[in-house]
Amino acid sequence: MDKQILPVGNVLIRQEIAETHFKCDLSSCKGACCTFESRYGAPVTRDEVSTINKILSTVIKYVPKAHKSEIEEHGFFEERSGEPLLRSIDNRACVFVFYEME
Repeated sequence: MDKQILPVGNVLIRQEIAETHFKCDLSSCKGACCTFESRYGAPVTRDEVSTINKILSTVIKYVPKAHKSEIEEHGFFEERSGEPLLRSIDNRACVFVFYEME
């Protein structure tokens, strides 16, 4: 039986996408998913927000200066429809993106 197509805003997606648990796999994407054009960054769970909060003081020294400023001014995540999402810089990069060549 074919999976159903679901309308999400003005986009149609396959039901299996809506049912698939998101998990970051850096070894597969090499960070590409953290630089897709989007107003929001990756979805995170409340447990992940808690974990990030615990290690933020260690991690923040590795992010670019503009990203550090964003985190310090607005935090590293925001909520949309009650769900936490990492912040995005210029609708392009997750606040935790680290560029090796900079």
